[in-house]
Amino acid sequence: MEENNLIRDAQPYFDLGSLLLRKNRTSQALQYLQQAAAIDPSNAAIYEELGSAEEQLNQLAAAQKDMEKAVELVPDVSSLHFQLGRIYQKEHMTAEAKAQFAMCAKEAGAHSSKGDDTLNSLRPR
Repeated sequence: MEENNLIRDAQPYFDLGSLLLRKNRTSQALQYLQQAAAIDPSNAAIYEELGSAEEQLNQLAAAQKDMEKAVELVPDVSSLHFQLGRIYQKEHMTAEAKAQFAMCAKEAGAHSSKGDDTLNSLRPR
């Protein structure tokens, strides 16, 4: 059967990428997370993990792009604003970092754990 006729599921790629990331095998994790994002480009949890992996590899421009995508997909998740702010901070983008940290505080106060629950519900299953 040809590959484009196969039904593709992002879950195995996401799970393996996440596991490798937690085992500090970041370069390998990145490959699987990129595959997951290609399969399911509307999943914020994938972009969050992808951005985290890229940040660990000091690929800050890529991390910024992917974390911005995660925030775009689910803007009410305070932890995503925090992570994006941290990336901006590393890139010496002070105004942008402050804006993201402010959004983090606003979302954390407004939604408590609601935003994080939203992100968890979007993780591939």
